[in-house]
Amino acid sequence: MNKKASINGVGLQEAPFVLLVLAAFFIPVFQGFAILSALLGLISALVLRNPLQLNTTAKRYVWVVLAIWLWQAVGLLYTSDLSTGLFHLQQKLGLLLFIPGILALGVLSSKRFSTIASAFILGCLSSTLYFLSRSFLAWKAGADYSVFQYVHLSAPFHPSYFALYLSFSIALLAWLFARQTNTFYKCALASLAAAFYLVCILLQSKAGLFAATLVFPLSIWFNSPVKLRKPLLIGATVLLVAANAIGLSLWLAEGESRMEQFLALFKNNTVTSTNPNDANAVRFVLWKTSLELSDKAALAGFGSGDVKHVLREELLKNGQTYAANSEFNAHNQFLQSLLAGGLPALVLLLLYLFFPLRDGLRNKRSLNVILVFLLFLQFQPEAMLESQEGILFCGFWLSLFMLRPAED
Repeated sequence: MNKKASINGVGLQEAPFVLLVLAAFFIPVFQGFAILSALLGLISALVLRNPLQLNTTAKRYVWVVLAIWLWQAVGLLYTSDLSTGLFHLQQKLGLLLFIPGILALGVLSSKRFSTIASAFILGCLSSTLYFLSRSFLAWKAGADYSVFQYVHLSAPFHPSYFALYLSFSIALLAWLFARQTNTFYKCALASLAAAFYLVCILLQSKAGLFAATLVFPLSIWFNSPVKLRKPLLIGATVLLVAANAIGLSLWLAEGESRMEQFLALFKNNTVTSTNPNDANAVRFVLWKTSLELSDKAALAGFGSGDVKHVLREELLKNGQTYAANSEFNAHNQFLQSLLAGGLPALVLLLLYLFFPLRDGLRNKRSLNVILVFLLFLQFQPEAMLESQEGILFCGFWLSLFMLRPAED
């Protein structure tokens, strides 16, 4: 009887780890299951009631995440669109959702972290294979090869978000590669990283491709012996330049591509396009308008649910009808936080990135540094914390790194 109770106890203690592995797999596959795993992790944490054993930096991180959510709640007091504000408040719970399960995890060994990292990589691989298979079938049915590009390839995920997942997977693959001794597995990990990079090219997300391109040299620098860093960096640079040259030539072969639209912006002194296909010009308009509104938003912002409405009114004044009628957000997380919650929200967002970065630099945790670097890049063209795709990714990985860092 005691033996059976002991076995059941061990099984319960393992529940948070199993649920985090499942959440890691489903974040890039089907996020409803990732949320379910997080909720079950919360229940297991309540049952286990493990005492909190956090260092000062980790405690400050938790307080920052709580403050982000609470300030979002304060924004409901002066928003005119309460339903949208409540929706964003509910979304932001994703930043907190994984914390209880992570706290119940106990010590996170390198072996266990490798399992979680592998689950996320396998999730990205599963989605990639599904997207490519679906695109191949569409192409065989008569569609042109654009089904292998941009939103056609990564739906239902936005290309920028999926490129972020793949970029971080490349960093995880490099981390696993440096700790693997089996030659076969090393070759498999390197091949998978190269395949993910090629998919980033197909996705045609400029921020995503730029991030993926820089992840390779960063990962080499952090994970290679000092003597091998220089030749590996040179080799990686040559391969990346060649891959991007091929990808760019494919884009330009189809006439006006997203890359050509982007390059054309630098030939114009002003941005006046309201062409719905010219996403680059629309972003420039949104950024310019958001900056014009920033003075009015400095104290406490316009409220949790009013950013799109305020932007729409200002865009209509400036004659930007497409951007206005589409009710876009600021398409920059720093500007979005400033408009919604003022300088307090912007400061909290910066602290949200600062603590993991400082922890990574102090304790030589390369993945912390690379993750913050990727998020900083992706926060420029996208308001990532206004979408479940970005919130769950940030809430999972930043919390995992800050609250249960893996043993070196």
